[in-house]
Amino acid sequence: MFLGLYFNDSVIFDSIEHIEMAIPAIQKACYIDMDGEQVSVTAYGVDFENYSQVYNTFSTDQGVISLEKNNSKFVIGSYIHKPWNNNSIFKNVNNEFNITWHVRVGSLFEERSYNNTVAAILGEIGGINFGGAPNDFGVYLSLEKASEIFDTDQ
Repeated sequence: MFLGLYFNDSVIFDSIEHIEMAIPAIQKACYIDMDGEQVSVTAYGVDFENYSQVYNTFSTDQGVISLEKNNSKFVIGSYIHKPWNNNSIFKNVNNEFNITWHVRVGSLFEERSYNNTVAAILGEIGGINFGGAPNDFGVYLSLEKASEIFDTDQ
């Protein structure tokens, strides 16, 4: 029976020969309200400093990514910033931003949300990314904040 990996398991992986760095991450299917329409996005909880060392595409076009562990602000992908492929802007640095997701409570689903401001916007990455790499529709939070709001350490 697989019970899952925990954030602290990355310390064990880091100690294994030939592993340079283990980076724990949380992924959560969420949605945002974009001009009255619900748009699916993936929220990622990552250690910003280590994540940017592995993925050079995790770099800002605008704003600053705080490396503080308890950072609670959002970093958003470029298509959330400019989703219509023209000069109109949906969200900018210092704008309020909200993500929503569902959790099961017994036999029911409850809606949860988190609201804060946008600290930074990633440069356009393009293409399709797999395996947790940065992407243009990604929403990024510090690992600690994601663990807290999604109520998980797995």
